[in-house]
Amino acid sequence: MQEEFFEKGTEVIGAGEPCNSMIFVVQGFLELKVFDRNGQDYILETLKQGDMIGQYSVLYNESLMFTAVAKSNVRLLTLDQSFFLE
Repeated sequence: MQEEFFEKGTEVIGAGEPCNSMIFVVQGFLELKVFDRNGQDYILETLKQGDMIGQYSVLYNESLMFTAVAKSNVRLLTLDQSFFLE
């Protein structure tokens, strides 16, 4: 388990990166974005305190399909895959 802090505008996770942890939003907001072939971004969802990402990907060893960007200063709690699978 690890707590991390990110400043507004920081890319927290990039699309296509392997997901080996579940990430809980403790404070702040994250935007989940996808990009089209022309580089135009589209917001899938905005996550707030209590929301999480990675629950599917961590169990099935999938890469993420979106990029997560800090919409504000954020504090995240990360639980590594080994926490769930051991």
